[in-house]
Amino acid sequence: MKLILKFNSVTYALKAQSVLKRKRIKHKLTKNPEPKKGEGCGYIITVDNADTSLAAYLDGEGIAYKEAIWKDDLF
Repeated sequence: MKLILKFNSVTYALKAQSVLKRKRIKHKLTKNPEPKKGEGCGYIITVDNADTSLAAYLDGEGIAYKEAIWKDDLF
């Protein structure tokens, strides 16, 4: 499944990126092209073929994200 993590700040997005790099998890960090009101700077990390425990792992690492969205790769 694909995991999309939304961040309010570039600081937490970069911290998450550092953790993912350390674990050698392929990901993509981008600026949110259409941030909603209240989403701050609006950065997104996308992880294809993400393990379902990844969001919980980032929580355990103290990485604050606004929202975690799971998408089935089939659709």
